[in-house]
Amino acid sequence: MHMYIDQNISLFSECTLQVHSPFDRNVYPMSRLDLVIFGATGFTGKYAVEEMCRISKNYLEITWAIAGRNQSKLKDVLNKISKKNDKDLSSVKIIIADVQDEKSLKEMCSQAKVLVNCCGPYRHYGEPVVKAAIDSKTHYVDVSAEPEFIETMQLKYDEAARDAGVYIIRACGFDCIPTDMGVIFLQQNFKGTLNSVESYLSLAVPLKACTGGLVNYGTWESLLYEMAHYNELPALRKKMYPKELPAFEPKLKPR
Repeated sequence: MHMYIDQNISLFSECTLQVHSPFDRNVYPMSRLDLVIFGATGFTGKYAVEEMCRISKNYLEITWAIAGRNQSKLKDVLNKISKKNDKDLSSVKIIIADVQDEKSLKEMCSQAKVLVNCCGPYRHYGEPVVKAAIDSKTHYVDVSAEPEFIETMQLKYDEAARDAGVYIIRACGFDCIPTDMGVIFLQQNFKGTLNSVESYLSLAVPLKACTGGLVNYGTWESLLYEMAHYNELPALRKKMYPKELPAFEPKLKPR
């Protein structure tokens, strides 16, 4: 396996660093949990916990825990998801950790082989978790859609992640996946020279689903901050990509 610190693990990226499988029991101490979900009481965190509950029915050997600031709220999440899915989650460990407490973050990360960070907006709360994961030699995954955070973390921590031999994977399984899959499909099946691809997205929300807000508060907050700081991205990307990408060929006529 190889490490590439980017928004997702790209099929088109050359990777140069040997890293360990998150589930290699010959590398990690037996005491480490396979997975810890941090921010489990939030909107995204609850979905992650429920999905882990579903998966664990078929993969009984996976050990996992949830983490956050408030123990009573974490217990409540486990109880509700346990009842909803008819699965006993009483054995799932609860870890107390706070993004403002570096020691607690390191203690949390040191108990995991993989940390799933659901605590956003990542602009405000993501970096301490990334750093703690690298320091603990723990693989890190999040669902960030914040370009400035994603690219800043790559600039600041790529070398440290390589030295630690861990993955730092942002925007994992996010909306870039359908687009990437479409491009790969075209590459494999298009008989001519594939120069570029235009993609379109259409969303529809049933009226019966409009009982509350259409966008989660944390998602909306992240979007506002990204728009407010959008003009900072060009300078950031010049640092990350000092060489210009080659032009697409053959050159297309203007439309």
